[in-house]
Amino acid sequence: LQDFLSSTKDEALYKSEWGTFHPSGSPLGLSMCSLKTRCDTTKLNLVTSKIKTTKVNDKELSHDFPGTTHDRVKKLPISQEASFWNVLGLSKKPSKRRQCQKFVEIVGNLVKQKFKMQSSKINSIQTIDMGCGRGYLTFSLHHYLRENYSPSMFIETRGIDMRPKLVAEMNSIVEHLRENGEDNERKNISGLLFETGTIESFLKSNGCMDEISSNMIEVEDQLKILIALHACDDATDDA
Repeated sequence: LQDFLSSTKDEALYKSEWGTFHPSGSPLGLSMCSLKTRCDTTKLNLVTSKIKTTKVNDKELSHDFPGTTHDRVKKLPISQEASFWNVLGLSKKPSKRRQCQKFVEIVGNLVKQKFKMQSSKINSIQTIDMGCGRGYLTFSLHHYLRENYSPSMFIETRGIDMRPKLVAEMNSIVEHLRENGEDNERKNISGLLFETGTIESFLKSNGCMDEISSNMIEVEDQLKILIALHACDDATDDA
């Protein structure tokens, strides 16, 4: 502001988008005004009077910016730095990541409740994702279960989809992470597999055609989780 005042002090005319005007009473073209403003670090006073004097006073304030210690960091079930986010192309899709995080949070709480309700001798968790597609939820949930329950429990996750090309792509991603990931990432990807097939054929081959009353059941020493989620606008009749 001071630089502006000094550069325009001797000018007689001022041009703007509203036209040209003659200054009256001050370099700013104001006959008389008073402006006071304040931010966290500086207080500024601008006073101009009828006798063509303009005075600018600024004062640096001594107090610091407000602290952020009251802000809470949201605890996520899966680290935002997990390698599979980037390999699956989710690093630039924050909305998809939030969906995966919320899904894992819901299923993770159900698993915790299952262990609290029963003093059972479960030593493995088996997850089947029917119609897994690109496996966003499959990878996410498997990573979470391995991170939180391995090595004390055996964790196995299978994604089932009827498109061979997509299944091959998903298995190649698993292999890539297993060979090139860091130690922790290789540990968390172990036990993940994608298979080609329909939901009906898988259930028949595994003797699961009886009515399923729950999506999370305990069979002997195994906790079995069944997932079957589909987009509403393009789900097939088989789904």
